[in-house]
Amino acid sequence: MKISLVIPTRERAQFFKYCLETAIRVDDEDFEIIVSDNASQDGTGDIVRACTDPRVKYVNTGKRVSMRENFEFALSHATGDYVIFIGDDDAVLSGGIKILRSLLMKHQPDVINWRLLHYNWMQDPPHKTSGILQIPNSSVFGQIEKRSASRLLKDFASAKQPQYRHGANIYHGCVSRHLIDKVSSRTEAYFNSPVPDVYTAMANLACIKDLLWLRHPVTISGESSASTGAAFFNDSKKLSKPANSSANSFISEVQSDPIQAKIDVRIKSGAALLLAELCDVNDKFLSGTLNINFEGWYGHIITALNLCSPEIRKDGIGHISDFANRTGTGKILEATIPKFPYLGNVQKADDIKIEQPQVGSRISPLKITCDLREGPRQDISEVAKIADEILGSTYRPYNIPLPSLRGFPPVFPREIKHWAGAVMRSGKVLDKHFHGKN
Repeated sequence: MKISLVIPTRERAQFFKYCLETAIRVDDEDFEIIVSDNASQDGTGDIVRACTDPRVKYVNTGKRVSMRENFEFALSHATGDYVIFIGDDDAVLSGGIKILRSLLMKHQPDVINWRLLHYNWMQDPPHKTSGILQIPNSSVFGQIEKRSASRLLKDFASAKQPQYRHGANIYHGCVSRHLIDKVSSRTEAYFNSPVPDVYTAMANLACIKDLLWLRHPVTISGESSASTGAAFFNDSKKLSKPANSSANSFISEVQSDPIQAKIDVRIKSGAALLLAELCDVNDKFLSGTLNINFEGWYGHIITALNLCSPEIRKDGIGHISDFANRTGTGKILEATIPKFPYLGNVQKADDIKIEQPQVGSRISPLKITCDLREGPRQDISEVAKIADEILGSTYRPYNIPLPSLRGFPPVFPREIKHWAGAVMRSGKVLDKHFHGKN
């Protein structure tokens, strides 16, 4: 059973090289690494060509294409029975892949998703969490759950769940080839939207009965100065040049893509993009049978726009109004907007004083925190190595007999045992990393 790890990349060699390091550390012969280079001119190809691991396959689009087209191009070169997508500033955990393989062999599911660890790459001030990795006990050593796809879809439709990560993800998730082919057969492409991660999280969900959810990390989500998502949802006046460049390139390439979203992707609201994809999937896969609570969704969207500058909010209201008029929900939007009055910017970001912690690492009963600004290396490869060592190799997920949807189950003795072991290991690991002690 082959697993394909797919890494689409574009002009981010300084981050990608560390992402690739984490991938080739995976000890698994039936594991391929697809690097899909979106015509980068920054030496990305040289990094891959210098890698001698035969599991790495490098492909190049040959010309600059949209994110969606690069995702689709990358997928066409993956040969695995299961496929995982991550970003070029993200990481894969070696121990997480071992656990994932055991679950795939045992259950042969269409989808497995998991809790993520998060790392903010070192950036210019004032980024409070830059260079910090946190391992909360609520994100590790948990059970494997079976979650009902129909119940999840109803939660999305009712606006109870505004986070696409609770869908059936191929981005920081694992999806079977069978499901990819099933989704693709219904539309012109598997990634049938300019927002490929959000769209497939909904489309996959519409084509399965249930999915498996693992409360333990397999990958690490990284946020860097060039991250498209982070740049895209922030005010361009407050972004670095790489972040602005990333966001502008994304918009330009989306506009040239033959496949367009139901809403203008320039809107500064993740909820708006999720609503658009949910409506699209409802039409294409579910014959319009989902009863979507537009009032609830518009409430989420207006709340997000109210946190933006007046100019961004005005543009956002315009984009969502166009969408509402096209979907026949204009009156619902008109009635919703006054319920969330705009109070203006309470405090400008430039006026916020941030205290930068100087501690190198911290261990508490509920969280292990590593501040890599105090260490010799500040990259996601080092983060993944530290996390793998702290999490250890003895944990194996166990089943909960009844399916659950949200919230955390009771803490079981075996979780406490694993967490205690991680805390004990972390002291030695952090001492070795930050202070050079053996």
